[in-house]
Amino acid sequence: MQVRLKAIINDQEFNFFEFLTLLSITASLAGIFYWYQTTYLTHWDSWAYAAFRATRMTLIYVVLPLLYAKHRKLDPKKWGITFPKNITSILFGMGVYGIALAVFWRYQIFFDSWARADVTDLLTVIPFVCIMAAITDFWTRGFVLLTLSDKYGWMVGIITQNAFWFILHYYEILLLEPYISFWGAVALTLILGLLGDMVTLHYRNIWGLMIGHALLNVMIAGLASNWYGLAN
Repeated sequence: MQVRLKAIINDQEFNFFEFLTLLSITASLAGIFYWYQTTYLTHWDSWAYAAFRATRMTLIYVVLPLLYAKHRKLDPKKWGITFPKNITSILFGMGVYGIALAVFWRYQIFFDSWARADVTDLLTVIPFVCIMAAITDFWTRGFVLLTLSDKYGWMVGIITQNAFWFILHYYEILLLEPYISFWGAVALTLILGLLGDMVTLHYRNIWGLMIGHALLNVMIAGLASNWYGLAN
């Protein structure tokens, strides 16, 4: 760890503390916008609410990193966004969120909110929800994890990524608490965070995670609405 710390402090090509500041600003902006939206925009139609959230997530988690990459001459192709040459990485990435699907299905997490939606709501909201899910993995695994792992090794990348993974998902931990308890939600978040990191670092690709995260929401909406005829 002392070697890693010395490398971070003495790095003349990449300013870790500048990068950490950017991540902190990003997380703060996300929190501020989330608070504003959940406080003042709850009267919006569900599609407009989802569209606004997807738009601000795109600006914060996609546009800002791309601007930073241009400023620091980083190559976004190294963030795992090139389409994989084989299906293995996609299957493993989807498998990570398959764990979440099993838990959500077992405890019917968020089923009530989706079950109340009509067909129009589902068709107009789900695309935005899928975009938001994919963006989460783009930022955490692609931008944060792979950038830092390339610079300072997998340990720095995993620690930093999971710190912000927990910060950004803390509100979701609180939403999960009534279903699986606070510590159950923390454990699920940690498992998904670490397994997703392992898949990303091994395959250098985040497509499977982005697809799996998006499909998780589609599957939960479908199960809650009994699209698949699996209701008890």
